Amino acid sequence: MGVADVWQVQQPPHQIVRGKETPMKTVTNLVLVLLLAASTAFAQSAPVESPAERRAKELIQFINTGNRIAYQKYIAENFAGNFARVPMEQHLGFFSELQDATRGVELQGVQDAKPNEITARLKTKLTGSWLGLLVRVETEAPYRITGLGLRAVKPPTDAAPAKALSKEQMARELEAFMKKLAEADVFSGAVLLAKDGVPVFKGAYGLANKDFNVSNRVDTKFNLGSMNKMFTAVAIAQLAERGK
Repeated sequence: MGVADVWQVQQPPHQIVRGKETPMKTVTNLVLVLLLAASTAFAQSAPVESPAERRAKELIQFINTGNRIAYQKYIAENFAGNFARVPMEQHLGFFSELQDATRGVELQGVQDAKPNEITARLKTKLTGSWLGLLVRVETEAPYRITGLGLRAVKPPTDAAPAKALSKEQMARELEAFMKKLAEADVFSGAVLLAKDGVPVFKGAYGLANKDFNVSNRVDTKFNLGSMNKMFTAVAIAQLAERGK
Protein backbone atom coordinates (compact mmCIF):
# COMPACT_ATOMS: atom_id res chain seq x y z
CA MET A 1 0.00 0.00 0.00
CA GLY A 2 1.53 3.33 -1.04
CA VAL A 3 1.55 6.66 0.76
CA ALA A 4 -1.21 8.05 -1.45
CA ASP A 5 -3.40 5.03 -0.70
CA VAL A 6 -2.94 5.49 3.08
CA TRP A 7 -3.92 9.21 2.79
CA GLN A 8 -7.04 8.34 0.87
CA VAL A 9 -8.25 5.81 3.44
CA GLN A 10 -7.59 8.01 6.47
CA GLN A 11 -9.43 11.13 5.21
CA PRO A 12 -13.14 11.67 5.98
CA PRO A 13 -15.48 11.07 3.03
CA HIS A 14 -16.10 14.79 2.42
CA GLN A 15 -12.43 15.66 1.81
CA ILE A 16 -10.92 16.24 -1.62
CA VAL A 17 -8.58 13.46 -2.73
CA ARG A 18 -6.11 13.80 -5.60
CA GLY A 19 -7.91 16.89 -6.93
CA LYS A 20 -11.31 15.16 -7.13
CA GLU A 21 -14.38 15.17 -4.88
CA THR A 22 -15.56 12.03 -3.17
CA PRO A 23 -18.95 10.60 -4.27
CA MET A 24 -20.68 11.80 -1.08
CA LYS A 25 -19.81 15.46 -1.67
CA THR A 26 -20.71 15.14 -5.33
CA VAL A 27 -24.17 13.87 -4.38
CA THR A 28 -24.57 16.63 -1.79
CA ASN A 29 -23.70 19.30 -4.32
CA LEU A 30 -26.07 17.75 -6.85
CA VAL A 31 -28.92 17.82 -4.33
CA LEU A 32 -28.22 21.48 -3.53
CA VAL A 33 -28.21 22.37 -7.23
CA LEU A 34 -31.51 20.56 -7.78
CA LEU A 35 -33.12 22.26 -4.79
CA LEU A 36 -31.94 25.66 -5.99
CA ALA A 37 -33.24 24.98 -9.49
CA ALA A 38 -36.58 23.78 -8.13
CA SER A 39 -37.01 26.83 -5.90
CA THR A 40 -36.10 29.15 -8.79
CA ALA A 41 -38.58 27.43 -11.11
CA PHE A 42 -41.32 27.65 -8.47
CA ALA A 43 -40.65 31.35 -7.94
CA GLN A 44 -40.87 31.95 -11.67
CA SER A 45 -44.06 29.91 -12.13
CA ALA A 46 -45.96 31.01 -9.00
CA PRO A 47 -48.59 33.64 -9.93
CA VAL A 48 -48.13 37.07 -8.41
CA GLU A 49 -51.18 38.24 -6.48
CA SER A 50 -52.30 41.67 -7.62
CA PRO A 51 -53.32 44.37 -5.10
CA ALA A 52 -56.92 44.17 -6.37
CA GLU A 53 -57.01 40.40 -5.82
CA ARG A 54 -55.60 40.80 -2.32
CA ARG A 55 -58.31 43.34 -1.51
CA ALA A 56 -60.98 41.00 -2.93
CA LYS A 57 -59.83 38.23 -0.59
CA GLU A 58 -60.03 40.62 2.35
CA LEU A 59 -63.60 41.54 1.40
CA ILE A 60 -64.57 37.88 1.06
CA GLN A 61 -63.50 37.28 4.66
CA PHE A 62 -65.93 39.97 5.82
CA ILE A 63 -68.74 38.58 3.66
CA ASN A 64 -68.22 35.17 5.22
CA THR A 65 -68.19 36.43 8.82
CA GLY A 66 -70.91 39.08 8.44
CA ASN A 67 -69.17 41.28 11.03
CA ARG A 68 -70.53 44.78 10.34
CA ILE A 69 -68.50 46.46 13.09
CA ALA A 70 -65.20 45.10 11.76
CA TYR A 71 -66.21 45.92 8.20
CA GLN A 72 -67.07 49.51 9.15
CA LYS A 73 -63.57 49.92 10.56
CA TYR A 74 -62.11 48.38 7.39
CA ILE A 75 -64.07 50.86 5.24
CA ALA A 76 -62.76 53.84 7.21
CA GLU A 77 -59.16 52.68 6.85
CA ASN A 78 -59.11 51.15 3.36
CA PHE A 79 -61.59 53.01 1.11
CA ALA A 80 -60.25 56.01 -0.84
CA GLY A 81 -61.20 58.88 -3.15
CA ASN A 82 -64.80 59.61 -4.05
CA PHE A 83 -65.70 56.09 -2.97
CA ALA A 84 -64.67 56.88 0.59
CA ARG A 85 -67.05 59.87 0.60
CA VAL A 86 -70.09 57.68 -0.02
CA PRO A 87 -72.20 57.64 3.17
CA MET A 88 -71.21 54.83 5.51
CA GLU A 89 -74.78 53.52 5.65
CA GLN A 90 -74.72 52.88 1.90
CA HIS A 91 -71.48 50.91 2.18
CA LEU A 92 -72.87 48.88 5.07
CA GLY A 93 -76.18 48.38 3.26
CA PHE A 94 -74.43 46.92 0.21
CA PHE A 95 -72.39 44.65 2.47
CA SER A 96 -75.40 43.45 4.50
CA GLU A 97 -77.54 42.73 1.44
CA LEU A 98 -74.71 40.77 -0.17
CA GLN A 99 -74.00 38.77 2.96
CA ASP A 100 -77.68 38.08 3.60
CA ALA A 101 -78.35 36.95 0.03
CA THR A 102 -75.30 34.68 -0.22
CA ARG A 103 -74.67 33.58 3.39
CA GLY A 104 -71.02 33.57 2.49
CA VAL A 105 -69.07 32.93 -0.70
CA GLU A 106 -66.20 30.84 -2.01
CA LEU A 107 -63.57 32.32 -4.31
CA GLN A 108 -63.41 30.35 -7.55
CA GLY A 109 -60.75 32.32 -9.40
CA VAL A 110 -60.63 35.56 -11.37
CA GLN A 111 -62.75 36.06 -14.48
CA ASP A 112 -61.40 39.44 -15.63
CA ALA A 113 -58.29 41.32 -14.60
CA LYS A 114 -56.92 44.79 -15.35
CA PRO A 115 -53.90 46.58 -13.85
CA ASN A 116 -55.88 47.94 -10.88
CA GLU A 117 -59.15 46.02 -11.13
CA ILE A 118 -60.43 42.46 -11.06
CA THR A 119 -63.74 40.66 -11.26
CA ALA A 120 -63.54 37.75 -8.82
CA ARG A 121 -65.68 34.70 -9.57
CA LEU A 122 -67.59 33.71 -6.44
CA LYS A 123 -69.86 30.77 -5.61
CA THR A 124 -72.56 31.54 -3.06
CA LYS A 125 -72.93 29.19 -0.12
CA LEU A 126 -76.72 29.55 0.09
CA THR A 127 -77.69 28.46 -3.41
CA GLY A 128 -74.45 27.57 -5.19
CA SER A 129 -75.07 30.27 -7.79
CA TRP A 130 -72.28 32.27 -9.46
CA LEU A 131 -71.54 35.90 -8.71
CA GLY A 132 -68.92 38.39 -9.86
CA LEU A 133 -67.40 40.85 -7.40
CA LEU A 134 -65.64 43.79 -9.07
CA VAL A 135 -62.88 45.39 -6.99
CA ARG A 136 -61.02 48.52 -8.11
CA VAL A 137 -57.99 49.88 -6.20
CA GLU A 138 -55.58 52.81 -6.30
CA THR A 139 -52.68 52.76 -8.75
CA GLU A 140 -50.10 53.11 -5.97
CA ALA A 141 -49.55 51.71 -2.48
CA PRO A 142 -51.34 51.25 -0.14
CA TYR A 143 -53.82 50.34 -2.93
CA ARG A 144 -56.96 51.39 -1.10
CA ILE A 145 -60.31 50.47 -2.61
CA THR A 146 -61.85 53.00 -5.00
CA GLY A 147 -64.81 50.99 -6.27
CA LEU A 148 -66.94 47.88 -5.70
CA GLY A 149 -69.73 46.32 -7.69
CA LEU A 150 -71.50 43.12 -8.69
CA ARG A 151 -71.16 41.63 -12.15
CA ALA A 152 -72.61 38.67 -14.00
CA VAL A 153 -70.06 35.88 -14.47
CA LYS A 154 -69.86 32.60 -16.30
CA PRO A 155 -69.24 29.35 -14.41
CA PRO A 156 -65.71 27.97 -14.77
CA THR A 157 -65.04 25.72 -17.74
CA ASP A 158 -64.72 22.65 -15.50
CA ALA A 159 -68.14 23.19 -13.87
CA ALA A 160 -70.75 20.47 -14.40
CA PRO A 161 -72.82 21.30 -17.50
CA ALA A 162 -76.54 21.88 -17.23
CA LYS A 163 -78.65 18.86 -18.05
CA ALA A 164 -82.20 18.44 -19.30
CA LEU A 165 -84.72 17.58 -16.59
CA SER A 166 -88.07 15.88 -16.70
CA LYS A 167 -91.09 17.74 -15.34
CA GLU A 168 -90.92 15.69 -12.16
CA GLN A 169 -87.23 16.47 -11.71
CA MET A 170 -87.82 20.18 -12.32
CA ALA A 171 -90.56 20.23 -9.70
CA ARG A 172 -88.39 18.43 -7.10
CA GLU A 173 -85.36 20.65 -7.66
CA LEU A 174 -87.39 23.86 -7.62
CA GLU A 175 -89.19 22.83 -4.44
CA ALA A 176 -85.89 22.05 -2.68
CA PHE A 177 -84.42 25.33 -3.91
CA MET A 178 -87.38 27.42 -2.71
CA LYS A 179 -87.41 25.70 0.69
CA LYS A 180 -83.75 26.59 1.14
CA LEU A 181 -84.46 30.25 0.35
CA ALA A 182 -87.49 30.36 2.60
CA GLU A 183 -85.68 28.75 5.53
CA ALA A 184 -82.91 31.35 5.14
CA ASP A 185 -85.63 34.04 5.19
CA VAL A 186 -84.55 35.54 1.87
CA PHE A 187 -87.75 34.73 -0.02
CA SER A 188 -91.39 35.11 0.85
CA GLY A 189 -94.07 34.70 -1.81
CA ALA A 190 -95.66 32.34 -4.31
CA VAL A 191 -94.03 30.42 -7.17
CA LEU A 192 -95.50 28.97 -10.35
CA LEU A 193 -93.53 27.06 -12.98
CA ALA A 194 -95.25 26.14 -16.22
CA LYS A 195 -94.07 24.37 -19.37
CA ASP A 196 -95.99 24.77 -22.62
CA GLY A 197 -98.77 26.46 -20.68
CA VAL A 198 -99.16 23.54 -18.26
CA PRO A 199 -98.26 24.09 -14.58
CA VAL A 200 -95.35 21.92 -13.46
CA PHE A 201 -94.94 23.24 -9.93
CA LYS A 202 -96.58 25.74 -7.63
CA GLY A 203 -95.97 26.57 -4.02
CA ALA A 204 -96.15 29.33 -1.41
CA TYR A 205 -93.55 30.26 1.19
CA GLY A 206 -93.09 32.63 4.07
CA LEU A 207 -95.58 35.03 5.61
CA ALA A 208 -98.01 37.33 3.87
CA ASN A 209 -98.36 39.35 7.08
CA LYS A 210 -95.78 39.05 9.85
CA ASP A 211 -97.83 41.13 12.28
CA PHE A 212 -100.61 38.53 12.30
CA ASN A 213 -98.46 35.52 11.35
CA VAL A 214 -100.48 34.89 8.16
CA SER A 215 -98.81 32.45 5.77
CA ASN A 216 -98.64 32.94 2.03
CA ARG A 217 -100.87 30.82 -0.19
CA VAL A 218 -100.71 30.22 -3.92
CA ASP A 219 -103.72 32.52 -4.30
CA THR A 220 -102.46 35.29 -1.99
CA LYS A 221 -102.93 38.75 -3.53
CA PHE A 222 -99.74 40.82 -3.51
CA ASN A 223 -99.47 44.57 -3.67
CA LEU A 224 -97.41 45.26 -6.79
CA GLY A 225 -96.62 48.85 -5.78
CA SER A 226 -94.45 50.69 -8.28
CA MET A 227 -94.26 47.63 -10.55
CA ASN A 228 -97.53 48.94 -12.03
CA LYS A 229 -95.44 51.62 -13.73
CA MET A 230 -93.48 48.97 -15.67
CA PHE A 231 -96.66 47.23 -16.81
CA THR A 232 -98.07 50.58 -17.94
CA ALA A 233 -94.86 51.50 -19.75
CA VAL A 234 -94.83 48.18 -21.67
CA ALA A 235 -98.49 48.60 -22.62
CA ILE A 236 -97.85 52.13 -23.92
CA ALA A 237 -94.80 50.96 -25.89
CA GLN A 238 -96.88 48.19 -27.51
CA LEU A 239 -99.57 50.70 -28.49
CA ALA A 240 -96.92 53.03 -29.93
CA GLU A 241 -95.45 50.19 -32.03
CA ARG A 242 -98.92 49.61 -33.51
CA GLY A 243 -99.30 53.27 -34.38
CA LYS A 244 -101.99 53.85 -31.80
